[in-house]
Amino acid sequence: MKRFLYFLTDRLQITYYERLGVLALGGAFVLLLTINQLYHPAPAFSEDYYQEIIADFHERVQARDNAHQEIMARYYPQSQQQISGSAYEHELNSGNASEKQSSDQLSLAAQPTASPAAAVRTEAATATATTMAAHAETSRASSTNTETALTPESRININTADAEELVKLPGIGPAIAARIIEYRNENGPFEDISEIKNVRGIGQARFEAIKDYITTQSDS
Repeated sequence: MKRFLYFLTDRLQITYYERLGVLALGGAFVLLLTINQLYHPAPAFSEDYYQEIIADFHERVQARDNAHQEIMARYYPQSQQQISGSAYEHELNSGNASEKQSSDQLSLAAQPTASPAAAVRTEAATATATTMAAHAETSRASSTNTETALTPESRININTADAEELVKLPGIGPAIAARIIEYRNENGPFEDISEIKNVRGIGQARFEAIKDYITTQSDS
């Protein structure tokens, strides 16, 4: 090995001082690498910073829930009264208690490696699941009320009905009701009930569900 190194230095014409410089640089590199492996500074961690994030998250969730309740009260006033009772308040209080417990656990965590962002994501998933469950319950209640209220004898005129009347049809929500009115304003009155399938969001299956409850004549 020594003969090979001497041969290599002779071929490259490396001087004695250049060899010393290379050895010094190599030694410094090894020393710095060792120090870097032995020294691990603790990452900066501020509980106040994450507490502000969690508080802002709670405010956003509360604002979203309030906006959701206003929308549901506008389109489904009777169903919203049922949901806004004690059951919904109990679920909301349970969610707040769970969020408070997660916040306390975050404050008591001793290891900085525990990620507070994971707790925030868990709380967001819980709040979203609660909201979606309430919305699904509202939709089922509204659908049940619609099916019992509508009969083939009391058909809805799709040429004159407003959004409040159109949402009474099974499977028709505020968005599709707005599209029906928009299509009617742009293309004129419907000549036949099957023409409603031209509205985006109304396919054959949805048409089969509502065809017995709609008409294009003023007297039916």
